[in-house]
Amino acid sequence: MKNVSRVIIVILFFVITLQVQAQDSTKDYFMGKWDVTVNGPNGEMKMVVGFEEENNEIIGSIKDEEGKELYKVNSTTFGNESTTVNFNGSQGPVDLYLKKKDENHLTGDIMSMFSASGERIK
Repeated sequence: MKNVSRVIIVILFFVITLQVQAQDSTKDYFMGKWDVTVNGPNGEMKMVVGFEEENNEIIGSIKDEEGKELYKVNSTTFGNESTTVNFNGSQGPVDLYLKKKDENHLTGDIMSMFSASGERIK
C-alpha cells in the first residue's frame, strides 16, 4: 500500500510540473507585441496588443498603431497555448481571447462574438 501511495505522489508531482512548464512556455510565446485585427460590427479594428514582464508579472497593453493606449488592461491570464486579456471597453468589461496558431500568428475572438487574428511584430 505504501508503494501505491508513493507512485501516486510521484505521478501527481510529474503532472503539476508539466502544467507549470506549459504555462511558462505559453507566456514566452505571447511576450512582445502583436498586430491584432478584430472583425467587429463596425468593420475591422486594428490594435497592437503587447505583453511584457515587469517585476515578475506579465503586463498587458492594448494600443493603437501610433502607440496611444486604446484600452486599459485589467488582467491577463494564460492557459494552454492561449491567453485571455480582460479590459474595459466602452460598454464595460471585455475579454479578448487569443490562441497560438503558429510561431508568428494567432487567432481568437472578443467575447466569443467577433473574430480576431494577429501577427507578431518583429
